[in-house]
Amino acid sequence: MNKIHVLNEITANKIAAGEVVENPASVIKELVENSLDAGATRIEVKIVAGGVQLIRVSDNGSGMSADDVDLACKRYATSKITDIDDLESIDSFGFRGEALPSIAAISRFTIMSRESESLSGVELEVHGGAVLQSKTTSISPGTVIEVRDLFFNTPARRKFLRSERYEKAVVADTIVALALANPDVGFEFKDSDKVVFNYPRTRNQSERVRQIFGKEFSGLVPIETTKGEYTIRGFASKPELHKTNKSKQYFFVNKRFVRYPRMSFSLQEAYHGHLIHGTYPCAVLFIKVDPLRLDVNIHPQKREVKIEGERILQEMLYRAVREKLEPGSRSGDFSPVEQKIEYSLKQKASAFPVKEPGADFAAAQDNEQQTVVTTPEEGALSFQSELILADEKPFGVLKILGQIHCSYILCETNEGALLIDQHAAHERIIFEQLKEHFNGQYTPQQLFLFPVTLCLSHEENVILQEVLAILEKFGFNISDLGNNTYSIQSYPALFDKESARDIIQGVIDMYKEESQRKYFTDNIETVAAIMACKSRSIKAHQRLSEEEMFSLIRQLAHCENPGHCCHGRPTMITLSINELEKRFLRK
Repeated sequence: MNKIHVLNEITANKIAAGEVVENPASVIKELVENSLDAGATRIEVKIVAGGVQLIRVSDNGSGMSADDVDLACKRYATSKITDIDDLESIDSFGFRGEALPSIAAISRFTIMSRESESLSGVELEVHGGAVLQSKTTSISPGTVIEVRDLFFNTPARRKFLRSERYEKAVVADTIVALALANPDVGFEFKDSDKVVFNYPRTRNQSERVRQIFGKEFSGLVPIETTKGEYTIRGFASKPELHKTNKSKQYFFVNKRFVRYPRMSFSLQEAYHGHLIHGTYPCAVLFIKVDPLRLDVNIHPQKREVKIEGERILQEMLYRAVREKLEPGSRSGDFSPVEQKIEYSLKQKASAFPVKEPGADFAAAQDNEQQTVVTTPEEGALSFQSELILADEKPFGVLKILGQIHCSYILCETNEGALLIDQHAAHERIIFEQLKEHFNGQYTPQQLFLFPVTLCLSHEENVILQEVLAILEKFGFNISDLGNNTYSIQSYPALFDKESARDIIQGVIDMYKEESQRKYFTDNIETVAAIMACKSRSIKAHQRLSEEEMFSLIRQLAHCENPGHCCHGRPTMITLSINELEKRFLRK
């Protein structure tokens, strides 16, 4: 008996669905892209129970005949290509002929379609890949597809879906991306019978961006550059409009929304020196290339592409954005080597007001081998003040000598020398103060004179709703203004007002990670650690005064665990006299 055999069509379609269909959002992406390929100018999407119970996509596109509807539900049946050569110049969204049969294999699937010249339409019903019936139906010109009970026959896939509210948010963000690339098409999204958003057709991409993001993207500036067969158009944010992640970076290649890490890196490099470390610009960028130079067939869900001459596009984007940030400047050549230098931007911590640094850290990078030691007061090379702790633990008597690279506090002890990482130390202090406030009866708050507005994506909005109670327990007062927009009324007095938005965004970003979600209810220390990290704590390359170093060390000494920051990194390193003498070969 043969060990190898050919799988039947239904089994093969279920396996193919594993690559094409990940969640309700991936189903909607495939169906909406089919509507766009059909020339639709109006697309309506409706879901029930996060898209698991029902997905309904209707359009006013060209429609299909009865024969075409029957073929559309068979594998490798497509109207987009005819032979292998057509893959070299694809200008449509779909082309493989896998989406509809894959979706129909794991759902109760119904398709209704009518061509404009026909008097009636056709309806085909497929359950779990098996055709149940085909009949004539009355329908307006266009196509309507209903997907019910998604993953009903693949329960292992269904159990990995997240909450209905989260799946709805991912669907919404998927439709937003498709709407951005197609301003000449109207989009409506309904959750059950409630309209989530409705975007009428617009004249251009600028109007569509404003329609979707409103005031949030008022700080965008237009970007346009062309070189030979390559064109980049769109919008990038001014430095003051930034996020703590890349969720508001949209890249489109020939109108296809894609993940594009290389172009995202080029964008980030263009802002080098204009954004502090850990923040990212916002952008909506449309890249147009000759289809002959584009490979869209490298990812099962077509989320990634390869472009011939990618380096040209990287440099185009870098120069175009740099020119907007520094008009008239010579931006120099773009180098795709990631820079690791952190510029010494002025940072202010609430507990330790810091003076303006006398010299920028970047200047010290001219000679990487040079060690720079700064003293608490300029020229005070023999500074001898002592900090004495009553219990003499864990430091005992300390003599602060100064800073190394404005990052590490150098101290003399009775046993030798002590190096303190000022950033890690301040994180530990804030972390323990947050835990103390959370466990106490009262959390000191500071009111904003003018409340800060927080604009979120649909996915982020869902996450904020889930963590809102925890944030309020820490001292935030956040009001829902509707349309994924919130007003931050007050924040924990432990922080400064500039860090409030970044802290909330940081909590949301961490919650997005599947592995971290459980810790938000089981371990409050995870949230406190994120807040301490995202706060405007004392940073590396930040000069401190004598009083600030004293205060930092004294507060660290009173911490429950002064030896490590909230992420587990050491806050200090000791060098004993014995070790120093061994290093210098005195022993």
